[in-house]
Amino acid sequence: MPKYIVTFKDPDKSVYHGDGLCSPLNEKEMKQAEATLEKFFEYGEYVNIEIDTDEKTATVLPVNKE
Repeated sequence: MPKYIVTFKDPDKSVYHGDGLCSPLNEKEMKQAEATLEKFFEYGEYVNIEIDTDEKTATVLPVNKE
């Protein structure tokens, strides 16, 4: 069976809350976390997930920055 890619959009950008992440991180930790999240969440609100029906797995895809 094939692989499928689904895209989810979060209009409220729930990864972020106010001026930062939804977690009590210090400024350095917040910047590190945001840098990591930017690899997977485009514009802070779109995420692409590849569903492999043969392996029965789901993989979050990195943002394609071409």
